[in-house]
Amino acid sequence: MRLIILISILGLLMASIFLLSPSSNGSSCFKKPYDVPDCRAKASQGDAQAQYFLGTFYLEGREGLEADYKKTLELYTKAAEQGHVWAQFNLGLMYKDGQYLKEKPTLAAKWFLEAAKSGHANAQYVLGALYLVGEGVPKDIQMIYLFWNLAASNGHDKAKIAIKSLTKKMSQTELRSAKSLLSKWKEKYTVSIK
Repeated sequence: MRLIILISILGLLMASIFLLSPSSNGSSCFKKPYDVPDCRAKASQGDAQAQYFLGTFYLEGREGLEADYKKTLELYTKAAEQGHVWAQFNLGLMYKDGQYLKEKPTLAAKWFLEAAKSGHANAQYVLGALYLVGEGVPKDIQMIYLFWNLAASNGHDKAKIAIKSLTKKMSQTELRSAKSLLSKWKEKYTVSIK
């Protein structure tokens, strides 16, 4: 019986690989060699992953495209609004650093928060740092604890060190409150990506 199930699963996997394989020339939007026209077509149809890939091509000026930060912002925003976690994180970076556009700390915090909700460890760590310095968000030791603890539990090494140091500086009342906040967060957002 197990053999029949295993053969059935293997057959389904093979069929899905065949059905999902890129075009006959071996290229697609998501696999090298990248097919930019395929990306454009998928992005225009609302495919968040294609919007993200195409935005990255414009950001880095690659795959035959000239760097165009305005186009990157447009594509990343479309993907991020659909919940694409890497587009959310990269938008946070773009707004935080002001490297490609004007710094907007509040928008940076907004997009880092969206990525943090999906378990993005780097977004959680950076968001904790924003709460530490009060950039785009108010200074708040409990929020620092929340986001650094989440990042640490998602494998972020710097957060593991930072949370130990932070915990030593917190009062028992702050720590109890922060742990309660963390518990509520985990009940609401249990996703983790690494």
